[in-house]
Order: sequence, then C-alpha cells, then structure tokens
Amino acid sequence: MKSLKVALIFLVAAATAAPCLDLTGGARAGAGGSLFYGGWVDGLRDELHGFGAVKVTNRVYVSWRLGGWIEIPIFDFLSIRLEPDLGPVGGAMLASDGYDMLVGVTGLELALPALAVTRIRMPVGEIVLGAGIFVGGAVSVREVRNDGAVRSEGELASVLGCAGVIGGAGYAFPIGPGAITADLRVLASLFAIASPRLEAPLNTVSIELTAGWEFRPRGVQ
Repeated sequence: MKSLKVALIFLVAAATAAPCLDLTGGARAGAGGSLFYGGWVDGLRDELHGFGAVKVTNRVYVSWRLGGWIEIPIFDFLSIRLEPDLGPVGGAMLASDGYDMLVGVTGLELALPALAVTRIRMPVGEIVLGAGIFVGGAVSVREVRNDGAVRSEGELASVLGCAGVIGGAGYAFPIGPGAITADLRVLASLFAIASPRLEAPLNTVSIELTAGWEFRPRGVQ
C-alpha cells in the first residue's frame, strides 16, 4: 500500500510539472466495471454446476478509479501516453436454480498502460484516440463465498500480475491554461501470473469512464 501512495504522489507531481517540460499531463478520476475470465473462472463454473446449480452467470464488479497521464510528443500527429491507473478490480459468479451461491473476487490493482495517441482537432477542443499495451498488478486478491446462510472469505492470491491490451477514446475541452477531459478505456489482460500460483489463469476485462484536468504546455490552446 505504501508503494501505491508513493506512485500516486509521483504521478501528481509529474503531471503538475508537465507544462514546464513541454509535455502534456493530467489527473483524472471516475468509475469502472470489471469481470474475471479464464481457466480459473471456467473451473469455478464447473464446480458450481457440480454442486447442483443449473444456472451460473457472471456479475460485473463496479468500483472507483484514480489516475493520470504524461503524454510525450513523437510527431505532430502521434504521441506516447503513459497512463498510471489505480482502483479495485473484481468480478462475481452467481449460481442459482438448484444451488444458490455468490462467489466474488476482488483486489486493488495498479496498472501502467502505454498508448500510442493521436489527436483530432475539432472546432472546439480535440478528440483523443489511443491504443496500446499495459502491465499491472493486483494485491490482496480475496475470494468471498456466500450461499445466504454461510459467508466465507479468504485470500486467493497475495499478488496477481498481468499484461494485456488497452484502447479507448476521449475529448479535451480547452479552458484557460488547460482542458477538461473525458475518457473511455477498455482493458483486457491476456497473460496473468499469481503468487501463490493458481491452478489456472485468472484474467480481467475492465471498462473505465473518467473525467479530469489536463495541464498543457505554454502556448498550446
């Protein structure tokens, strides 16, 4: 947890200094939804069916998101954007019709996406499009099981590391020395490794909607 706080402090300081370095940076906050998939989830589904459940459905986990970005210009039409992101991730499976149980998994994730970004100028503001890759790690990943009568909770993994792809779009509306931003992101992990090791892969898919403030270099409108 201490390392996460240090990372956030560094991010805010770097974003604030971006105008002095001729970079674009900012901070943002919002909400997101996520769910787990992969071999571990398939095994859990089979387990719940084995207990007698006729129906097993995925449930999205909704949570807060905090983050920011530093954008490094490469060409007039292309930049590289580093976009640290912090927030809980998770998912759940609901078993019903013959056997009732809710199984939820949650963890606090710090992700570091790197996107190739292009900006499309509009009469007012800019459309910002980006795609790339990310690495991340969730700590204190916990599993909760509740059948309505008994609730059990335990640690599934102390650390769940992952790597995957990210894409999205946003809009920057200039105001004074900066801009108000709105961004949509979709992240999907393709590789995951846990400690202690799980019997099968546990990956995540997340969608985020955030609003923020962009610090712009001097002379940029």
